Amino acid sequence: MKELTTSLQASLPIILLLTGLLIAALLGLTIWPMIISRMKTRYLEKPNRQLKQKTNSLIASELHYQQLIDGVKDYAIYWLDLDGNVASWNSGAERIKGYAAKEIIGQHFSRFYTEDDQQAGMPEKALDIARTKGKFEGDGWHVRKDGSLFWAHVTIPAIYDMGGQITGFAKVTSDITERKEFEEELEETNQLNRAILSSAAYLIVATDITGRVIVFNKQAEIALGYSTVEIEHKQTPAIWHDGAEIVKRATELSQEYGVTIEPGFDVFTYKPDIDGIESSEWTFIRKDGSRFPGNLTATTLKNKNGEITGYLGIVEDITQRKQAEHQIMEEATRLQAVMNTVLDGLITVDHQGIIQSFNPASASIFGYQQEEAIGQNINILMPEPHHSKHDGYLEHYWSTGEKKVIGMAREVTGKRKDGMIFPIEICINEMKLDDTRMFVGTIRDITERKKIEQDLRTSEETFRSAIENASIGMALVEPNGRWLKVNSALCELLGYDKFEMLSNDFQSITHPDDLRQDMEYVRKVLADEIKSYQMEKRYYHKSGRIVWTLLSVSLVRLENGKPNYFISQIQDITERKEMERIKSEFISIVSHELRTPLTSIRGSLGLMVGTMLKELPEKAATLLNIAYQNSERLILLINDILDIDKIASGQMRFDIKEEALAPIIEQAVVTNQPYADKFNVLIKKDPIDPELKINIDSARLLQVLANLLSNAAKFSNPDDTVDVSVEHTGKNIRVQIRDHGAGISEEFRARIFGKFSQADSSVTRTKGGTGLGLHISKQMIEQMHGEIGFDTEVGKGTTFWIEFAIAENLALPDDNSVLHYKEDVSGANAILHIEDDPDLSNVLATALHGKYQIITATTLKKAETLLNARHFNMIILDIGMPDGSGLTLLDKLDPSTKVIILSAQEQTKDVQDKVAATMVKSRISETKIIETILQLLGDQS
Repeated sequence: MKELTTSLQASLPIILLLTGLLIAALLGLTIWPMIISRMKTRYLEKPNRQLKQKTNSLIASELHYQQLIDGVKDYAIYWLDLDGNVASWNSGAERIKGYAAKEIIGQHFSRFYTEDDQQAGMPEKALDIARTKGKFEGDGWHVRKDGSLFWAHVTIPAIYDMGGQITGFAKVTSDITERKEFEEELEETNQLNRAILSSAAYLIVATDITGRVIVFNKQAEIALGYSTVEIEHKQTPAIWHDGAEIVKRATELSQEYGVTIEPGFDVFTYKPDIDGIESSEWTFIRKDGSRFPGNLTATTLKNKNGEITGYLGIVEDITQRKQAEHQIMEEATRLQAVMNTVLDGLITVDHQGIIQSFNPASASIFGYQQEEAIGQNINILMPEPHHSKHDGYLEHYWSTGEKKVIGMAREVTGKRKDGMIFPIEICINEMKLDDTRMFVGTIRDITERKKIEQDLRTSEETFRSAIENASIGMALVEPNGRWLKVNSALCELLGYDKFEMLSNDFQSITHPDDLRQDMEYVRKVLADEIKSYQMEKRYYHKSGRIVWTLLSVSLVRLENGKPNYFISQIQDITERKEMERIKSEFISIVSHELRTPLTSIRGSLGLMVGTMLKELPEKAATLLNIAYQNSERLILLINDILDIDKIASGQMRFDIKEEALAPIIEQAVVTNQPYADKFNVLIKKDPIDPELKINIDSARLLQVLANLLSNAAKFSNPDDTVDVSVEHTGKNIRVQIRDHGAGISEEFRARIFGKFSQADSSVTRTKGGTGLGLHISKQMIEQMHGEIGFDTEVGKGTTFWIEFAIAENLALPDDNSVLHYKEDVSGANAILHIEDDPDLSNVLATALHGKYQIITATTLKKAETLLNARHFNMIILDIGMPDGSGLTLLDKLDPSTKVIILSAQEQTKDVQDKVAATMVKSRISETKIIETILQLLGDQS
């Protein structure tokens, strides 16, 4: 009994631990440590007396426990010694592993692992973890006795004795192969679903029943600009919807269903809750605030019990569709007036030819109401002979299967309810509906199209007739220049018959001096840079002579924008050109043959009036004065006429350069005061800034000022003044000449700058003049890039003004253009000093006084303006300028111009080779600078 008791005492911890293992296995291995701990505390720490009293019951418990272990079929439960050898084996282990107890007890448990796991030391690692941490738990492939594999969930707890030492291990194994296969299948399904969501071209959003987003696919991220992290489980669809649209939709639903629907998530779910699905258009708002239209299809998500658990929204971005719809609407609006397009009819017919559906457009086309047409034979819409033969057509098709009209569009005639026969375009297709063969026909009323086609044919015939019978040459020309159609007038003009013309192109008979410009115009029209062009050009007549023509060309394009052909109008202007030549010769004759004798006559008369008038009789003196005054008027008239012709032909030369304004106005006032004295009028000039400069031809400006001052004097009252002033208007300078006369009447103002324009003939006789002065003045001012105008008030006088840009504000020449010099009118020798230090320029100017004039440019911009205005004997160039490097000017200068670089830095060898001399300011004296300048200019001094 003592030995039994001792044996029971030694076995008691194991029995208790096994009991805990069994309970843990049955309860999911979650509370066994706690049970074992409590049993250990309760039984191992009690006095031996109590233990002895319960020995018999514990023996019974051990037997009962062993029966329980053996009775567990779903778990393999067995013991391992410290080395990992199997010490016990239950029936569950035998079922799962395939080994009987006598086969496996004493064997190492590593045989249950795959070879790869054995080589990786997985069995030993599992025991090491159990030793160090008290338990190992994991999943993996295990091997049965027959070599088959199964997924196993393994728990290996360490077993301790009463002293806390490990005496072995328990191993609990369950077969989880089915669960693992299910999880893998589920994962594959989930991966497929995720792939579908990620690759879908639509925005896919799912919410729970409260509206919280639980799915937000990749396309939704791209389209709306939010990341999944920002949206899922945090936001509702309200974040990307327009609040005003939600309110509007809530109102519409409330009216439709007669209940109050609040503007919130219910707006999206109310219809899906009833019908299961709803499709509607909404405006979607991106994260950046931009918007796009989308079509939302919302459906309910339900569990297996049919309860709604959430909602799925699929959104199609319909931006392109909306744009296309908008373009179609615009196109339809444009074409409606021409085409008067009607909607297509849609009719379905059964196999016997009985109408099954008849849409509203069909009713509009044929004049039948829907209820009148449905159930009738389709032949009611057909005129004879098709009305009577249609049933035969159907029987033939059913018996032979031969398709004559099915699947193709045809133009036929239809018959309206009122009996009217009209053209239609019809396309018939066969379909099956619930195993029933039917036909669907699309019908379009083409009455208007037929009319338009007829009108177009008529228009084309009219156009071709107009071309053929036109009195001037007309042609259609291919984009490559080949004649496509020519009329008789063109053939007659150029001397070729139609066959010869159509076998050729326009390039081959165009004068080479005109061909380049013509082809450039053609290029611009084809490139859509211009719509049409007109030019004077020469063709070679078949005989070889030159024919001058006025060519007008426009391009006709196809609907896709591709060039189709040119329309050319070719008018013979040979006679006009000859008249221009004769006119030019006449002008030359007038200029020489009239001016020369008139000058002599005026000189002779002037000499007599000036020196001999007192010696002549009074009547003779009067006649002599009349002759002298009219010779003056005649010369002015001839000069004005010649000026007009020069301006019109582009032969009047303008020498535009920068000029100081004050001396020009002073000269004009002094020159014209004697003329004003004749009318007892004083010309008064306000002070003018001597620094004001403009780019003009001074001689032409003096001519304009003379005209304006003489007019002001003529139309002033005796003892009046003519006021001359200059003022700034922004970046421009305005010269004003004001008289205090009668002013200009309203009816005359619009034509005051016209040719031969005068207020009335009485004024002409009283004041004199040709009526050409203001017209010529306007032309001259505009040629000098200025503007002329006037302000007047009847009874108070008139102010004529001319306006020019200040010279510094004028656009500079192209940076890549070579700077050209104009001849120096004054003939003075000048040196341009490009230097931002005026003191150095003053030193050089003082030293060179009497030999050369120093003109200073303190900026590169000013230097370029001066170089374009006049010639300089030499250029002295500083490199460091306020608006850039002086080196940028070198490549733009005339290579023959002598250039000295006078700068604070030394220059590289390649720069030195480009100029006459280089000097460093701090290393050379002023005397040496002057000597170098004079030495280089010694042959010009």
